[in-house]
Amino acid sequence: MSEAVAVEGLEGFAATALAAVGGARREVLLLSLELDPRLYGSAELVEAVQRFALSSERAELRLLLNRTELARRGHPLIALARRLPSRIQIRQLSPERRRDRLDELLIVDGRHLLQRKDARELLSRWQTEAPAVAKREREDYIQLWEESEPAADLRELSI
Repeated sequence: MSEAVAVEGLEGFAATALAAVGGARREVLLLSLELDPRLYGSAELVEAVQRFALSSERAELRLLLNRTELARRGHPLIALARRLPSRIQIRQLSPERRRDRLDELLIVDGRHLLQRKDARELLSRWQTEAPAVAKREREDYIQLWEESEPAADLRELSI
Protein backbone atom coordinates (compact mmCIF):
# COMPACT_ATOMS: atom_id res chain seq x y z
CA MET A 1 0.00 0.00 0.00
CA SER A 2 1.27 3.43 -0.86
CA GLU A 3 1.14 6.44 1.39
CA ALA A 4 -1.54 9.04 0.84
CA VAL A 5 -0.28 12.10 -1.00
CA ALA A 6 -1.81 15.51 -0.32
CA VAL A 7 -3.25 17.19 -3.40
CA GLU A 8 -3.82 20.92 -3.08
CA GLY A 9 -6.33 23.11 -4.85
CA LEU A 10 -8.81 22.63 -7.62
CA GLU A 11 -6.10 22.47 -10.28
CA GLY A 12 -4.26 19.75 -8.38
CA PHE A 13 -7.44 17.72 -7.99
CA ALA A 14 -8.30 18.12 -11.68
CA ALA A 15 -4.80 17.11 -12.79
CA THR A 16 -4.80 14.06 -10.50
CA ALA A 17 -8.26 13.03 -11.69
CA LEU A 18 -7.08 13.31 -15.30
CA ALA A 19 -4.04 11.13 -14.62
CA ALA A 20 -6.16 8.58 -12.75
CA VAL A 21 -8.79 8.29 -15.49
CA GLY A 22 -6.07 8.26 -18.15
CA GLY A 23 -4.59 5.17 -16.53
CA ALA A 24 -7.88 3.35 -15.89
CA ARG A 25 -8.32 -0.12 -17.35
CA ARG A 26 -11.54 -1.66 -15.97
CA GLU A 27 -13.57 0.62 -13.74
CA VAL A 28 -14.00 4.28 -12.87
CA LEU A 29 -16.38 5.18 -10.05
CA LEU A 30 -17.00 8.86 -9.41
CA LEU A 31 -19.02 10.38 -6.57
CA SER A 32 -19.38 14.12 -6.86
CA LEU A 33 -21.26 16.84 -5.06
CA GLU A 34 -22.26 18.52 -8.30
CA LEU A 35 -19.75 17.57 -11.02
CA ASP A 36 -17.88 20.86 -10.75
CA PRO A 37 -16.67 21.75 -14.27
CA ARG A 38 -13.40 23.09 -12.80
CA LEU A 39 -12.64 19.53 -11.68
CA TYR A 40 -14.30 17.43 -14.36
CA GLY A 41 -15.03 19.72 -17.30
CA SER A 42 -11.72 19.99 -19.16
CA ALA A 43 -11.50 18.79 -22.73
CA GLU A 44 -8.58 16.57 -21.70
CA LEU A 45 -10.59 14.82 -18.99
CA VAL A 46 -13.59 14.33 -21.27
CA GLU A 47 -11.27 12.84 -23.90
CA ALA A 48 -9.69 10.52 -21.31
CA VAL A 49 -13.16 9.41 -20.17
CA GLN A 50 -14.19 8.75 -23.76
CA ARG A 51 -11.03 6.75 -24.48
CA PHE A 52 -11.61 4.71 -21.33
CA ALA A 53 -15.32 4.14 -22.03
CA LEU A 54 -14.58 2.93 -25.56
CA SER A 55 -11.46 0.93 -24.66
CA SER A 56 -13.31 -2.28 -23.88
CA GLU A 57 -16.81 -3.67 -23.62
CA ARG A 58 -15.96 -4.45 -20.01
CA ALA A 59 -14.96 -0.87 -19.17
CA GLU A 60 -17.40 0.46 -16.58
CA LEU A 61 -17.87 4.10 -15.72
CA ARG A 62 -20.38 5.28 -13.13
CA LEU A 63 -21.14 8.85 -12.12
CA LEU A 64 -23.02 9.30 -8.86
CA LEU A 65 -24.07 12.88 -8.17
CA ASN A 66 -25.38 14.55 -5.06
CA ARG A 67 -26.94 17.46 -6.96
CA THR A 68 -27.63 17.67 -10.67
CA GLU A 69 -28.40 21.38 -11.11
CA LEU A 70 -24.91 22.40 -12.24
CA ALA A 71 -24.50 19.32 -14.45
CA ARG A 72 -27.72 20.15 -16.31
CA ARG A 73 -26.18 23.36 -17.63
CA GLY A 74 -24.31 21.83 -20.55
CA HIS A 75 -21.61 19.89 -18.73
CA PRO A 76 -19.25 18.18 -21.22
CA LEU A 77 -19.23 14.86 -19.31
CA ILE A 78 -23.03 14.77 -19.37
CA ALA A 79 -22.96 15.45 -23.12
CA LEU A 80 -20.53 12.54 -23.52
CA ALA A 81 -22.70 10.28 -21.36
CA ARG A 82 -25.68 11.11 -23.58
CA ARG A 83 -23.67 10.01 -26.62
CA LEU A 84 -22.48 6.83 -24.86
CA PRO A 85 -25.42 5.80 -22.65
CA SER A 86 -24.47 2.12 -22.68
CA ARG A 87 -20.94 2.96 -21.48
CA ILE A 88 -21.49 5.74 -18.93
CA GLN A 89 -24.14 5.41 -16.24
CA ILE A 90 -25.36 8.36 -14.18
CA ARG A 91 -27.38 8.32 -10.98
CA GLN A 92 -28.29 10.73 -8.24
CA LEU A 93 -27.97 9.99 -4.54
CA SER A 94 -31.18 9.15 -2.76
CA PRO A 95 -32.73 12.10 -0.89
CA GLU A 96 -31.83 10.47 2.44
CA ARG A 97 -28.12 10.35 1.53
CA ARG A 98 -27.73 13.80 -0.03
CA ARG A 99 -27.15 15.58 3.28
CA ASP A 100 -24.56 13.03 4.39
CA ARG A 101 -22.31 12.96 1.32
CA LEU A 102 -20.56 16.22 0.53
CA ASP A 103 -17.35 14.60 -0.67
CA GLU A 104 -15.64 14.10 -3.99
CA LEU A 105 -14.47 10.55 -4.58
CA LEU A 106 -12.80 8.86 -7.54
CA ILE A 107 -12.02 5.14 -7.40
CA VAL A 108 -10.06 3.66 -10.30
CA ASP A 109 -9.76 -0.07 -10.91
CA GLY A 110 -10.39 -0.84 -7.24
CA ARG A 111 -6.80 0.19 -6.43
CA HIS A 112 -6.44 3.96 -6.72
CA LEU A 113 -8.35 6.54 -4.74
CA LEU A 114 -8.69 10.32 -4.99
CA GLN A 115 -10.76 11.78 -2.21
CA ARG A 116 -11.74 15.15 -0.84
CA LYS A 117 -13.78 14.71 2.34
CA ASP A 118 -15.74 17.91 1.76
CA ALA A 119 -16.21 19.41 -1.70
CA ARG A 120 -15.75 22.88 -0.19
CA GLU A 121 -12.23 22.00 1.02
CA LEU A 122 -9.17 22.58 -1.14
CA LEU A 123 -7.08 19.71 0.20
CA SER A 124 -7.54 16.22 -1.25
CA ARG A 125 -5.86 12.87 -0.73
CA TRP A 126 -4.50 10.62 -3.51
CA GLN A 127 -3.57 7.00 -2.93
CA THR A 128 -2.21 4.65 -5.56
CA GLU A 129 -1.91 0.93 -5.11
CA ALA A 130 -4.14 0.99 -2.04
CA PRO A 131 -6.46 -1.96 -2.70
CA ALA A 132 -7.62 -2.38 0.92
CA VAL A 133 -8.68 1.25 1.30
CA ALA A 134 -10.12 1.38 -2.22
CA LYS A 135 -12.06 -1.84 -1.58
CA ARG A 136 -13.79 -0.36 1.48
CA GLU A 137 -14.60 2.84 -0.37
CA ARG A 138 -15.80 0.85 -3.39
CA GLU A 139 -18.14 -1.22 -1.20
CA ASP A 140 -19.61 1.99 0.25
CA TYR A 141 -19.91 3.42 -3.26
CA ILE A 142 -21.75 0.34 -4.55
CA GLN A 143 -24.16 0.54 -1.61
CA LEU A 144 -24.85 4.19 -2.41
CA TRP A 145 -25.26 3.30 -6.10
CA GLU A 146 -27.81 0.62 -5.33
CA GLU A 147 -29.80 3.03 -3.14
CA SER A 148 -29.61 5.82 -5.73
CA GLU A 149 -32.02 6.73 -8.45
CA PRO A 150 -31.47 7.35 -12.16
CA ALA A 151 -30.67 10.99 -12.87
CA ALA A 152 -33.70 11.40 -15.10
CA ASP A 153 -33.18 15.15 -15.44
CA LEU A 154 -29.81 14.50 -17.13
CA ARG A 155 -31.10 12.13 -19.79
CA GLU A 156 -31.62 13.48 -23.25
CA LEU A 157 -35.17 13.26 -24.40
CA SER A 158 -35.52 12.39 -28.05
CA ILE A 159 -38.71 12.96 -29.97
